[in-house]
Amino acid sequence: MDPGEFQRMLLSVAKELENNDLRSLKFLVSGFDSIEKQRLENASRNDFVSMLRDRSMISCSDVSLLVELLREIGRHNLCDKLTNIFPDTQTCRLSTAKTAMFRIAKSMTRQDVQNVRFQLRIYDEDSDALELMEFIESQKLVGSTDELRQFFSALGLSHLYDNALSRPATAVLRTLSFCDGTGCKKGCLYRPLWSEKFPHQLAPMFKTERMLSHDDVSTDGENTAEQLIGEGTFGKVYKGQW
Repeated sequence: MDPGEFQRMLLSVAKELENNDLRSLKFLVSGFDSIEKQRLENASRNDFVSMLRDRSMISCSDVSLLVELLREIGRHNLCDKLTNIFPDTQTCRLSTAKTAMFRIAKSMTRQDVQNVRFQLRIYDEDSDALELMEFIESQKLVGSTDELRQFFSALGLSHLYDNALSRPATAVLRTLSFCDGTGCKKGCLYRPLWSEKFPHQLAPMFKTERMLSHDDVSTDGENTAEQLIGEGTFGKVYKGQW
C-alpha cells in the first residue's frame, strides 16, 4: 500500500472513532517512550492515528499495534476493516499490566468506583474508573500485573482483577448493539432506539426502567402507566418501573 492510500485508510478509521474510543486508546498507549504526553492529551482522532504513524508504531506494512488497540476497546468492525487489508497482522505489543488496568476500569460498577475513590482519598466525585487508573499510574502505585493484583486485593476488590483477567476483552468492553446481537433486520423500528441508547451492550439495561414484551402489559388503554416506546420484528417495548 502506498503512503497516500495508507494515510487515507488511517483517516477513515479515525473518522469512525467515538470520543470514548479515543479516550480509551490514549490510555492504552500512554507510557510508550515515543509518545509525548502533552501531544497525546491534546490529540484529535486524526492526530492520534497520525501520531502512531509518525512514531513508526504503525506503517504501510505493519498495523499490528492499531489492530490490537481497536480489538482491546471492542471496535471489532474497525479491526475487520484493517485485517481484511492486512491479513497477516499479529497483535502482541501492548503491556499486559496496561490492558489489565483498562479491563478492570471497564468492568467496575459505580459502587466499585466510589469504594476505590474513598480508599485512595480521592474527593473528586466526577472521576470515573479510567481516571482512577490514570491516578494509580501517576502515583506509581503499580508497575506489573502482580502488583496490580496485590493492589486490588489490599483494597478488598480482588474480584475486579480476577473477573477482568478471566474474560476476553469483548466480554468486558464493547460488544455489538442489542439489535446487531440479536440478528435484527435493519428495517426493525427497535434499531434506532436500542442502538442509540445501548450502543455497547448486547442487551438493554436500565437502572430504573425495564424492557417489557407485549405479553407483559395491556395496550387496550386500561393500563396507562406504561408507555409504548418501540415496536419491531420481535414485539413491542414499553417503558416501565422496577
